[in-house]
Amino acid sequence: ARFIGFPSIDSYSFEAQLVVSAKDFKKLGIDPSNGFNDEVVLLTVGKKAMGLQLVFSHMEMDGVVFAGADKGVTKEQLVKGDVASVTVNGNHAAVGTF
Repeated sequence: ARFIGFPSIDSYSFEAQLVVSAKDFKKLGIDPSNGFNDEVVLLTVGKKAMGLQLVFSHMEMDGVVFAGADKGVTKEQLVKGDVASVTVNGNHAAVGTF
């Protein structure tokens, strides 16, 4: 799985995506036979107790994308270089930076 974080220019919001390859489905507890809307995809940023649930966005050729946005972020809550961790159904999926 691959994490992509997009902080906004004004530093008051961000967007995040998790791209999950089909080869990682089993490891992350994803069952494609019942769709992807039941997956619990959580993004946590650093030790700042910021969390966001990512939801199914779309399918790609070899996997799926989960996405989310938070528009109520202050400059103190999210700065360039902050580390984000993503879990899918309680399983570690990816780590990345904004």
